[in-house]
Amino acid sequence: LPAALVVAETAAKAAVEAQDLAAFGTIAPGSEAAAAYSWACAVTVGWLITFTEKHGCWEWPTWRVVRDIVKPETAELRCRYADLPSVRATGAVGGAKTFASHTWGAKWGTLVSALADRGADRSRRVWIDIFAIRQWPGNAADLAFGGVVSRCKSFVVVCQSVNLCNYNSESMAHRGDAYLSRNEMFARRIDLVPPEVRKLIAFLRVWCLVELFAAVEAKLVVVMKAGEMGKRRRRSSCRAFVPDQKMIKTMKNLIDIEKAECMIQADYDRELGKVRAAEGGTDGLNAAVRRMIDAGALSYDLPEVQAAACGDE
Repeated sequence: LPAALVVAETAAKAAVEAQDLAAFGTIAPGSEAAAAYSWACAVTVGWLITFTEKHGCWEWPTWRVVRDIVKPETAELRCRYADLPSVRATGAVGGAKTFASHTWGAKWGTLVSALADRGADRSRRVWIDIFAIRQWPGNAADLAFGGVVSRCKSFVVVCQSVNLCNYNSESMAHRGDAYLSRNEMFARRIDLVPPEVRKLIAFLRVWCLVELFAAVEAKLVVVMKAGEMGKRRRRSSCRAFVPDQKMIKTMKNLIDIEKAECMIQADYDRELGKVRAAEGGTDGLNAAVRRMIDAGALSYDLPEVQAAACGDE
């Protein structure tokens, strides 16, 4: 990189850290002050739909929403997207009722359609990382997921549908057009699924499982939304969400945080270390997630029930 750019980026990072130090008294991850502030950077479901329609990003992967919308619009201030004056002026920003866990590799529209699924209250505020966390260097203070989750009333994990396992053959060893046979699924052969596909699946990402771990510890209501974005609903600006029971069934058998992946090794080591050190360790988390998936399977196609579980009236 050009020396002038390195100097400018170093100065911008220092400015971000100085702001957080003044606001929270620390720039270390996990502070209560940072968690309280981040929790209050949630946005309404209605605002999410409007944002997605305005930018035409239903079909984009979430990483592209960050690259092409969030970062350009926050470049001047280096702020959280939820702190942009134009976003604050909408009145949509406030304390989160629901924590939304997802993966950046999946379609943005899958997340939005899942959160807005039929009976969802458009005024309910949901915490979403790309809006509540600065997407710029120096954002360590924003990594306070445990404190954010514990302040919420519900937790929704959204997992994009993928044809992972072949359930259509009598043979347990036959893959068909899926990535895994049933034998391979039971053996948790996640390595047989291409890396680009694994990035689509929330349950195979360390951060999503760490967030679920925080939900377990906080004893939150957890709603599982596995499926894909469908067509635009009649008389609505929002796309439909199409649930996938087979995806839920498959993920129960594949869950293993030790095999989950993370882009940054330091994040993987730090967060997995916390889980290993906790009561029950990784086996305890895996078992807890499987129990949640079992419970989620009972209401996978009952969006009104799921919305009520999130506190909607």
